[in-house]
Amino acid sequence: MSSTITKPRGWMWGRVATKITLISVFFVVALGAIIWFTAEAVNAQENDARIIQFVGRQRMLQKQHVIEVLLLMQGKTTRAALDETRALWRDTQDKLINGGEVQVRMGSTERTRIPAAADPVLLSRLEKQRDNIEEAIKKADALLKLAPESPEYAVVLQELQELDEVMQALGSENAHGFTQLLLDKINDLVDAEVTIGIIVSAAGFLFGWIISREISKPLQQVVRSAQAIAEGNLRIDKLNLDRADEVGMLGEAFDHMLDNLKGLSGQIAGVTENVNSATAEILASTQQQAASTREQAATVQEVTTTMQEITQSGTEITDRVKQVAASAEAASTASSSGIAAVQNTNRLMENVRQQVEEVALKIVSLSEKTQVIGEIINTVNDIAEQSNLLALNASIEAASAGEQGSRFSVVAGEMRNLAERAKESTVQVSSILSDIQKGINSSVMLAEEAVKRSESGKHQSEVAEKTIHQMMQTTVDSINAFQQIIGATSQQQIGFDQVAQGMRDIRMAAEQNAVGTGQLEQALSNLNVLSSQLRLAVSRYQV
Repeated sequence: MSSTITKPRGWMWGRVATKITLISVFFVVALGAIIWFTAEAVNAQENDARIIQFVGRQRMLQKQHVIEVLLLMQGKTTRAALDETRALWRDTQDKLINGGEVQVRMGSTERTRIPAAADPVLLSRLEKQRDNIEEAIKKADALLKLAPESPEYAVVLQELQELDEVMQALGSENAHGFTQLLLDKINDLVDAEVTIGIIVSAAGFLFGWIISREISKPLQQVVRSAQAIAEGNLRIDKLNLDRADEVGMLGEAFDHMLDNLKGLSGQIAGVTENVNSATAEILASTQQQAASTREQAATVQEVTTTMQEITQSGTEITDRVKQVAASAEAASTASSSGIAAVQNTNRLMENVRQQVEEVALKIVSLSEKTQVIGEIINTVNDIAEQSNLLALNASIEAASAGEQGSRFSVVAGEMRNLAERAKESTVQVSSILSDIQKGINSSVMLAEEAVKRSESGKHQSEVAEKTIHQMMQTTVDSINAFQQIIGATSQQQIGFDQVAQGMRDIRMAAEQNAVGTGQLEQALSNLNVLSSQLRLAVSRYQV
């Protein structure tokens, strides 16, 4: 059965599989966005971590600068080493303020890019530290120009040490400030990811709820209608699910099934009424045939008695020629009546046979329609099994989705339960149709047996008619030969014996015909009972 729904109206009109796929795509895209956001945040944190590393290295370079100044005064290092330390010290401080590429470590050509300081407080501290670096370099150069025994040497050295302490404290504040800034960014990142997760979860729940409602609501309508049909109510309205997905196809198939059940129920009721009417007519004809058969048997009995009397009076046949002639004429008249009765019986038997054949044809037509119902039930059963398989696949997909697919797993389970209940309903309807089919098959067999009985009765009637014709001809010949009776008494006696035997045969045939008529009457009664049972079974469905 093909679907006629060809009106897609947006994504909500797509197939169920497409809607389920959209849920997965939504969560994949959301997860990708969260991963991208996290990756960008991690890269930013790496830059902040490198800045904290360079801030710490500035404190180390400050100490190294003081140590190298003292070593240079003692002649234990070179001016080039001191200048290299100063260059790295100044360059790193400048890049911390303005941003740019900075040398990763001393003695290495590897460089990395860091951003400029954005926080105003940290920027102010870094600029102050840069001024302190320049001041420290000036004081160190002044100290290098003085001799250790010079009076100014101790003063400059003291100033350099005090400046070093100030710079150490300021460097510690810078390191703490950058560390706190990094912690604030991490907290902001965590808050942002939690917010995004909540938004994505809420959107996913709403999206899944909308799709599940789009699927479950029409399925609930199908279930309610199927339950009403199972209870025998065919007066329900059509579903009319204006959808292009599998649920819409199921609803359209269900509407077609409802129309077919209504039509079939009405047809079965009409056929049942016709069968009852035809059965009553055939039964009446059969009863008339039985009465005619009894009359035929009585007539044959009378003819037999008469022939016996003729046989007994054979020795006096000469003296009673007139009496024998009168008896022969009475026998001829009785034979004519017997022929008329047999011909009437033949006509009645032919009518019975034709009516039984019509009943058989109607029952066969009824059987074919019940088979069509069975095919429709099989189609609904196949759809239920496919729905069950789709629900099972959906459960598997939901299980693979983990916690995010748990809600959809419940929906898939409900779909599978609905499919199983629809399948159980089709099994119950199939069982009822099977019982109806069995009753119809029994009716067909009884009708065929009735046809055979009718044909057999007709054949026996034809034999009886032929025999009566022969008897009548014999009686006429007897009347014409009355003038020769005296000379042919012996031969006439033999002829009377043959006639008596023929009468006995006719009586037996009439009795057999009566038995066949009784069997046909019983078969018609059984057919009437089966028709009533079929009408009772169909009456469960209210059209």
